[in-house]
This record gives sequence, C-alpha cells and structure tokens, in this order.
Amino acid sequence: MSFPGPPGPSGPPGPSGYPRPRGLPEPPVLPDLSGIPDHKEEMVRRMLDGPHPPVPPDLGARAAARGVRAVARRRMLHVLVVVLAGAAVGALLVWAAATQPWSAPEITTPPVGGL
Repeated sequence: MSFPGPPGPSGPPGPSGYPRPRGLPEPPVLPDLSGIPDHKEEMVRRMLDGPHPPVPPDLGARAAARGVRAVARRRMLHVLVVVLAGAAVGALLVWAAATQPWSAPEITTPPVGGL
C-alpha cells in the first residue's frame, strides 16, 4: 500500500516494510554464504541419510510401564507427605490439649517477705 505525496518524517521503507527513521545509517549488507559448505550440516545430512539403528519392538511397552511406575511413585510420595502433615497437625493438637499454652502460667515463686 503506497500513500501519495512526499515521505513524511521517516525515510523509504526498510527490508521489513516499515519506514526507516531518517538519519540512521543503512545496515551492512552481509555476504551470501550459501555457496560455502557447512561441515556440521554435511555431517548431520550424512548421519540422517545413513542406516538408522533398529528400534526394539517392545520399546513402547517398556516406556509405558516406566511411566506407570513413575506416576505410582509420585502418587505414593504425595500420600506420604499428606499422612506426615496430618500426623504433625494431630501431634500439635494433642500437645495443645495437654499443656493448654493459652492459659495463664501457675505462680511458682514464693511471696515476698515471708520466711
């Protein structure tokens, strides 16, 4: 989409299509490197084009069994934490009922001036 008239405070559109601010230098033009061989890319292509290692036929079943064990382990840990938290709350309630820390302490000092 082009607008009629001279450009405003910005210059001609840049590579992204948005107007470039005036006064900024042009970005450097990078050389075309498509002709230079990339050794890592060639190694990856050779590995992918070559023979693939055989996959065990029971790999999916083993992975599913491992996932089931992991979920069971996580569930057991969750149950253990909940039971321990419940035991801690129960112990706190028993202690509070036995000692009644909210009541005033007994007077244990003798009265002043009396022997």
